[in-house]
Amino acid sequence: MDSHAQSPGADLVRRAAKVFPQAGMRLMEKAFEQWPISSVDTPPSLDQPAVTFVIGHRGLARLPHLLATLRSIAGQTDVPVECVVVEQAVEREVESRLPAWVRYIHTPPPSRDYDYNRSWTLNAGARAARGELVVLHDNDMLVPRGYAAELHARMREGFDFLDLKRFTFYLPEETTRRFFESGELSTNVPSTVVQNLRGASIAASRRAYFAIGGLVRRGQRVLGASVGGWERLRARLSAVRTSLSHTAGGKAPRWRGASDSSLPRAQGRPT
Repeated sequence: MDSHAQSPGADLVRRAAKVFPQAGMRLMEKAFEQWPISSVDTPPSLDQPAVTFVIGHRGLARLPHLLATLRSIAGQTDVPVECVVVEQAVEREVESRLPAWVRYIHTPPPSRDYDYNRSWTLNAGARAARGELVVLHDNDMLVPRGYAAELHARMREGFDFLDLKRFTFYLPEETTRRFFESGELSTNVPSTVVQNLRGASIAASRRAYFAIGGLVRRGQRVLGASVGGWERLRARLSAVRTSLSHTAGGKAPRWRGASDSSLPRAQGRPT
């Protein structure tokens, strides 16, 4: 099951932005006008979070991506949020490097050569979540400041599982490096655009998530939900979609990169 696959028609958007870079830049500019990204140190409130972001992580190579993602989560407005980072590693490598407001869980694997198991980390984080809505989120995806509020509003309307992504922008390596250095995200750059990216950030009410058994693992492979894989998590989707931004960089643990180096994870699948 390819949990990071593209939907039908997504390749057309990607190719159009590649052939006409100005069109892709214009799309990114308009998307972030409607759904701006904020980058702050600490959420405005940590009391009684309504939404919990859960991020699995391993290693120091993608620590800058993780920290940038956390700053965009801290910038959420109109609904209280928290974030649980689950590190699946022998040593506690990132714990001391995380912001104080982030909750940390260590799930040491049985050996150093044990493959990264995403479902294990997400289940551990979901069990610790205090929010009624859980966002299973990648460690390199920046989110608009209204993302959590939109998810929460849709859950209140009766949706148990939500995937709001419309356009995902993959930034070039140089743009990503400058962003890490300055903290300023420019939309006046060419980017690879993916439409309706599957996976990467999926939300579920905590009640419904565990009602279907959460995510299960067998051996060292990610299987998805206990019945029907990731399709069960996408059983009920909101028609309203936001625009998200992926930072570029090396391959994440356990996921193979796509053939296009500017798309490090969009077409990844379990090995």
